[in-house]
Amino acid sequence: LLDAGGCTIVAGRRRRRAVFDGNPDPGVVRSAGLPIRAGRILVGATAAFRIVQRTMATRAAGRNLLASCAGSPYLLQHANNPVHWYPWGQQAFDRAKAENKPIFLSIGYSACHWCHVMERESFENEDIAKLMNEYFVNIKVDKEERPDVDRVYMTYVQATTGSGGWPLSVFLTPDLKPFLGGTYFPPVDKFGQPAFPTVLERVHEAWVSDKDDISNKASRVMALLADKLGGVGSAPQGGTPPISTSSSKLKEVVDHAFRSFHKRYDAKYGGFGRAPKFPTPVELQCLFALHSSGMLDAASSKTCLDMALHTLTMMGQGGIHDHVGGGFARYSVDELWHVPHFEKMLYDNAQLMQSYLAAYQLSNNVYFADVARSIFDYVGSPVIGEMRHEGGGFYSAEDADSLPFAGATESREGAFYLWTRSEIMDALGSTNGSAFCFHYNVKDSGNTDMSPMSDPHNEFRNRNVLIELGNAPLARTASHFRMSESELRAVLRESCRKLCSIRKEKRPPPNKDDKIIASWNAMMISACARAHQVLTVGTTDDARQSKESSRDFLSAAVECAQFVKRHLIISSPDTAPKQATVTGMRRSVRFVKDEVVYGPSAGADDFANMVWFIVASSSSLVSSSDILQSVQIAAMIDLYEASAEPRWLQCALDLQSVLDEKFAESGHAAYYSTDPNDDPNVLLRLVERSDGAEPSPNSVSLANSARLALFADRGEPNKFLERAQSLACWAVSSFAETGHTSMPLMLANIVLFNAGSASIKIVITGNRHIPDHYSTIQEFLRAIHSKYLPLKVILHVTSEEARDYLKSINDSVESMYDSAEQGGKATCYICEGFTCRPPITELSDLVSQLEHMGASDNRKPVVKSRRVTGKPKPDNDG
Repeated sequence: LLDAGGCTIVAGRRRRRAVFDGNPDPGVVRSAGLPIRAGRILVGATAAFRIVQRTMATRAAGRNLLASCAGSPYLLQHANNPVHWYPWGQQAFDRAKAENKPIFLSIGYSACHWCHVMERESFENEDIAKLMNEYFVNIKVDKEERPDVDRVYMTYVQATTGSGGWPLSVFLTPDLKPFLGGTYFPPVDKFGQPAFPTVLERVHEAWVSDKDDISNKASRVMALLADKLGGVGSAPQGGTPPISTSSSKLKEVVDHAFRSFHKRYDAKYGGFGRAPKFPTPVELQCLFALHSSGMLDAASSKTCLDMALHTLTMMGQGGIHDHVGGGFARYSVDELWHVPHFEKMLYDNAQLMQSYLAAYQLSNNVYFADVARSIFDYVGSPVIGEMRHEGGGFYSAEDADSLPFAGATESREGAFYLWTRSEIMDALGSTNGSAFCFHYNVKDSGNTDMSPMSDPHNEFRNRNVLIELGNAPLARTASHFRMSESELRAVLRESCRKLCSIRKEKRPPPNKDDKIIASWNAMMISACARAHQVLTVGTTDDARQSKESSRDFLSAAVECAQFVKRHLIISSPDTAPKQATVTGMRRSVRFVKDEVVYGPSAGADDFANMVWFIVASSSSLVSSSDILQSVQIAAMIDLYEASAEPRWLQCALDLQSVLDEKFAESGHAAYYSTDPNDDPNVLLRLVERSDGAEPSPNSVSLANSARLALFADRGEPNKFLERAQSLACWAVSSFAETGHTSMPLMLANIVLFNAGSASIKIVITGNRHIPDHYSTIQEFLRAIHSKYLPLKVILHVTSEEARDYLKSINDSVESMYDSAEQGGKATCYICEGFTCRPPITELSDLVSQLEHMGASDNRKPVVKSRRVTGKPKPDNDG
């Protein structure tokens, strides 16, 4: 059973596990490190090798081969289906060609509710499986493990049907070109869709009678898609002037985007468009950026902020937010954000945590800080945290479905999260139970009837999804029960703690997808690092709790970063002492008992996100040497800013070099999503032109390039600045074709870049080993992090090592460090564009200057006993 990554050689009664060294070699196969002369098995010639390979692939027919796919919980879920599934690989392709059969490709992920529905209805049905096995070579793909494969066929389905989703169901020619596609197919005619067996029969009949015509049309469609979607634009020649507010094209894009958001906005419940409603952190970040950019009039700017804050408030109050255990589900089936499909994804929660942190910075409303903290409680806290591996990495997802009770045989959607009123009253007692049920709208008859879309099939009868109602739910409940809001908060907090314990002790938990994915872990490291910076003392009722949670954020970021270095980075020794050269990165890793199972190579998104995390988080880490080779550029930028360790910044620069080498082509502006050397069977090399559930690597890379240009500034020309400008020009010219809100994070970064946020460089000098200096530096950082300045950079010149390193990449550092030494105080410099303001040694002066930076209504830091705290606005919504 041969494929590109490994083989099981069957010869007589003997079976051996073997792996190829690199690409398949028809001459030598290595088993347990010992060469087996292929002449004994494969005759030693390429043609004979192919014949034997196809013969062995044909022998594999009649079996489900997913049991060996230990790296993917999703594929393992299908290992006992009667369908003869193959994983994506040469073995399946060879069989399809040898038998001239079409391929049925099914793509999904482990936490997907409708993927489970189609499995139960069709893939576990013996009659349907018989049709699939007779007519097709069937391939299963985990979209999280192979986003490159998913991206190609999702693009095809969206282009030919106008929509997409998972499970993704696509029929391919033996050479992998799609000719028909859809998503979920029911087992019988319903929902306005044909029955899956009918689809199978008709595709088979068409293939038998017109396979040549089908193949020709499939080839033409793929050629059109390649031509349409592979463009990357041109890089600037001889330098391109930056886009400015005088650019009518950019102003037109901004105006169109604002009108689009405003038109789609649900003024009552928040969010954009109709149900089902998805959290869209990239759109919220765009609204924050438009608000701060100065490119809209005052009324429109305020509207952007209001739309974002109202959406985050309604989501936080809704049932999509797990009020008991924290975290957010993937999406809501109704317009109220009430009843979700209950799967929880790491990338959603990491991005939403950052959105709530930004909302707190912009509004000073403690509610947003508390929701951000609840997300961390679910994902990574030492007490509740459901999504952390013991080594520090974060798992990918939790399932929507689970067993309703121990010993049950059939999973139900939401069983882990739904409550009857009697269950709550029994757990909490009469007094607290009554207050809790009133506050979260819990009813004896159930509460999932608030919208016709919430529970159309009455599956949740007599059960409740917790939701807070009204503009000021805390005040409403406190008034009703004649208690103070602080008393009510304590009751609700303790009640949620009890229910969380009961849920964990008595209910079977949902299945967990315990793959650890590079890109998503980078997002979570960034979120934890930002939380450590933003959620300082004064953001909760309990200052001690705030200090402890800040340490938890820091610890989670550090441990995950160390995990990434150990398991996901690929490096080789370099000639420089104690250094290593980054040569690549793995997309994922999974631990199965004592075995470590690695996923495929990382994509552009993995690299881009990791660079962002490193630069912004590095002041959080004690030593960068532990994880010198981290992943994803965005994460590395965050890591540097949080930790003040210069090697993190070098790490970001190294990873940016690998990204440029593997995913960009000379003279082109945008990045491809894949490395052309990874898998030749991926038919299209695409450029991401949209920010969806996850941001495009091009959107993240624009921000990375803008920030790296400020760190690594040796005068003109600055290659990072040129890259940022070329990406911005490419994106603006693309918006007319793809839609003005197709890349909301890209637009956010462009307007921030244009408005000057990406030219703010803050240099902090001093000696962090001197107590007075250290104290002042921490006060400076608290003041800076209270402001919404998402693309600013902080250079920490707080040791000789840092000075020497930063001098080597930035011309302006030495004079600032020397002047600080002469003054004898820790000093802060704020530079915008090519101008630096006078040095600042007093916190009050820094606060005064910060008040005039960023959005006009950013929260203002307040000087009190040399500690920067937020001055809370009236708490109207909890």
